[in-house]
Amino acid sequence: MCNRYANRASIAEMRRLMAALKRILETTSETGNFGGEDVYPDRNGVVLRPLGEDRIELAALRWGFPETKAGSRPITNIRNLKSAWWRNVNGEYLLKPEHRCLVPFTAFAEPPRSPIWFGLPDQEVAFFAGIWRP
Repeated sequence: MCNRYANRASIAEMRRLMAALKRILETTSETGNFGGEDVYPDRNGVVLRPLGEDRIELAALRWGFPETKAGSRPITNIRNLKSAWWRNVNGEYLLKPEHRCLVPFTAFAEPPRSPIWFGLPDQEVAFFAGIWRP
């Protein structure tokens, strides 16, 4: 997907979207005052993950999976599901529905230097699919 994204959506907008889906948005002490942010690899961003049939949690999680080599950058997208890193190290997170989430964004950029930003002009917030791990 991307190595940098922005989420400037309000909590009110996310609550409105979840209500339209007949879901209750729950926040934590870290996300209750969320006001939008630029998210870079290895920094926290918010995600929506299911808590039950009608409840969705807005949780703050670190962006990117740590690489296996010391000092390397975190992985923020999946390029090759056949690689040993995904299959042997993180495969269980790809396969289990409880580790799936939605990442809200208002724009994303590629590449990280001199970025060109992309977004959806008619929507305050959109989502891309993600996975998370404890």
